[in-house]
Amino acid sequence: MADILHQLRVHAPADRVFRALTMRDELAVWWTPDVVAVPVEGSVAEFGFDARRTVIRMRIETLRPAALVSWFCLDGIEEWRGTQIRFSLQPDKGHTVLNFCHAGWRSAGGVFGLCSFDWARYLMKLRDLAEGLQTGEQQTARREAHRSEAAANKALVRRLYATLMSAGDTLGADQLLDEDYVDHDIPGMNVPGGRADLKSAVCAVRTSFPDIQPELFEMAAEGAWVAVRVEAFGTHSGAPFLGIDATGRKMRWREIHLFRCASGKIVEHRGVFDLVSIMQQLGVRELPG
Repeated sequence: MADILHQLRVHAPADRVFRALTMRDELAVWWTPDVVAVPVEGSVAEFGFDARRTVIRMRIETLRPAALVSWFCLDGIEEWRGTQIRFSLQPDKGHTVLNFCHAGWRSAGGVFGLCSFDWARYLMKLRDLAEGLQTGEQQTARREAHRSEAAANKALVRRLYATLMSAGDTLGADQLLDEDYVDHDIPGMNVPGGRADLKSAVCAVRTSFPDIQPELFEMAAEGAWVAVRVEAFGTHSGAPFLGIDATGRKMRWREIHLFRCASGKIVEHRGVFDLVSIMQQLGVRELPG
């Protein structure tokens, strides 16, 4: 089982945040405009997306004013069915610490990472709604702050690629990766790894593809998260890769990555690699089932 976890501080009282989590017109602002919901425990709320091609049905399980809101997903997205979503509110000197948990995922694969990224975006919108920026000056200041944070986080990810993936500088990477860095998608590992595991995996790839270079394309940032589409290219002329001796083939494959940043360091990563294309380019005709 796997859980999506997020925490953020909202500069608003807990009862204001609770209202944003329970009232239909407020849910429509920060999550989706297509909402059918009433703030009653045991009732079923519907959230429509993409012109109602996707409709998520949630049973409202707990409504504890200024403290807790929890939903149980009945249907709508296959991976969500049977999961629980909890918003725990902790008052703190006039502000609120919101602890979010989307619990009960069967695995951390598939759409798990993208959903975690999307939840981070929605929670930022919830925060902005609850804080109720009232003046144009305040709104401009908040937008500038968000743009500055997004730019700094994107620059951090670019530095990681230039330092570790392109140059193989593992010592330099230590300045960019948090000591408690968690990587959920290191190839060949069935459990999350740490900073040393990532560096080892990158070094192994660079040994198999001595001239490997990643090319960064679209990059987007929201809150603490950065998403990037990457195309890597190199010649399979070094050590065996995935058990296959050097073929001398020039290869190119696609990747999508999500990085979470905090305090000037990268603290978490999820990624998807085009393994099918990689194996086909290596000459593997039949892929494992």
